Amino acid sequence: MDVYVINLDRQIERMRWMERNLGEAGIAFRRVRAIDATRLEPDFITRRTKDNSHKLTRFDVAAIMSHRKAWRALLRSSAPHCVVFEDDIHVGHGFAALAAALDAGGAAFDIVKLESVGERVLIDQGSGRDIAGRRLCPLRSAYMGAAGYVVNRKAAAALLQSTRSLAVPIDWFMFANDYLTRNGLTVLQTVPGIVAQEEHLRRLGGGELRSCRPPRLAGADRKVKRAPMARAAREALRPLRQLVAALARYRRMRAEPGLSWGRIGFE
Repeated sequence: MDVYVINLDRQIERMRWMERNLGEAGIAFRRVRAIDATRLEPDFITRRTKDNSHKLTRFDVAAIMSHRKAWRALLRSSAPHCVVFEDDIHVGHGFAALAAALDAGGAAFDIVKLESVGERVLIDQGSGRDIAGRRLCPLRSAYMGAAGYVVNRKAAAALLQSTRSLAVPIDWFMFANDYLTRNGLTVLQTVPGIVAQEEHLRRLGGGELRSCRPPRLAGADRKVKRAPMARAAREALRPLRQLVAALARYRRMRAEPGLSWGRIGFE
């Protein structure tokens, strides 16, 4: 299976990290030259984010454009699917075996989310399938993170079409927005996860890997800072939002006994 790693020209240490990390796992890859957010013209960002509902930063825009390059690379090839990695990940045990099993048709999918971020998520264990020592389960709730996934040609084409105008961050669109499943695309989650970003390792119990961490991205404006009043209002409403979400999950799990709610590990 083709593996694409998104990497900025100036992030040389990250590229070395990925060469070592993936090399130790026996994974060959192709580098995708990432879009540099610092070189994006304001007019370009304005044009591409006319439907922006999340106040995307230039880094959000650059990330989406970089993933689009990987999807186009897949469609230019003859491969049925590919792996897309960002350059700050750890790869767990058995990735080569999992990739080979997916190549051999071990599961029907459009997108397989390989990443675990340590947050709770709703998955359909009852409809899951065991493959190469892991279980692939349909994703039933939002699960952020787009640092590692498998995508097929059908999904890549749909993603390219739907991200021509940018409105939400890449991981939100792929794994929180219901666009993909609403349009008949199958999104699966690996259990346990086989990819994790450095920032999530401690939560996932992988603290021993931190000694070989890749360098972090620079850029203080990667996240939009909220005004104090907006932050206070958001925090005040948090318990109510959590209660509403919990009640919705309870109803769904009563209606669909195969659903499971919890944290996905990484190994």
